[in-house]
Amino acid sequence: MSISQETRNIALKAAGAAVIAIAATHLYQSLEGIVKKGLVDDPEQVGKLAMPDAQTKYEATDEDPFAYDFIIIGGGTAGSVLASRLSERPDFKVLLLEAGSSGIALPISKVPAAYGQIMRSKHDWHLHTTPQAGCNNRELFWTRVYPSLTALNDTWTSDPFLGSSSNAMMFHYGAASDYDEWASATDEPECKEWAFDQFHQYFQKFETFHPHPDFPVDESKRGKQGPVQVSFLTTYGGVDCKLTRC
Repeated sequence: MSISQETRNIALKAAGAAVIAIAATHLYQSLEGIVKKGLVDDPEQVGKLAMPDAQTKYEATDEDPFAYDFIIIGGGTAGSVLASRLSERPDFKVLLLEAGSSGIALPISKVPAAYGQIMRSKHDWHLHTTPQAGCNNRELFWTRVYPSLTALNDTWTSDPFLGSSSNAMMFHYGAASDYDEWASATDEPECKEWAFDQFHQYFQKFETFHPHPDFPVDESKRGKQGPVQVSFLTTYGGVDCKLTRC
């Protein structure tokens, strides 16, 4: 699928799950009160004043509460997990930034089945792909309610809240051929680790898979001790069962 340059530029500016690691970044505390923890809607509440008053004095200390070891741009699936893992180290200070608001006050952001109501709303980037030859030259709506892609009919969804499209609580492995294609994109040795046979170990690491009798899979390929519980739906219609046989 091709994406227009304008769409690509907007997506890049949104910072997806790009990560910038900045060691020992010192942000000095002003005399004015600044939110230290939790979610904030105003980015000016984080860090220091760009144009401090002439009377303002700063005093840097080894315990500066606004010094960050890592600043992560993008609070989608990857960024949120990375921030969580890094913050497990008590000696690391981590700042996670995401576009838009936190979404905590939005009721539909708390109900996984209601994720579709966020699409095409004011919380969406309203992006479109270029005409797709394989889709009768249609321009597909690329819902970007900020970071991470999930295909849904004519929609590509990615949400502007912390957690991104993972808030819908849906998960599936990508096609093995896609990962293998990434691995063969260059001759750099590091890229070979993207091959599915090597990369799928990280899927196994994050999940605990619960098998379903109606949807048999090779359980040796699935994780058994990860933090995320994964399974098939407990209830489904007859059409779902027939589609799995296609």
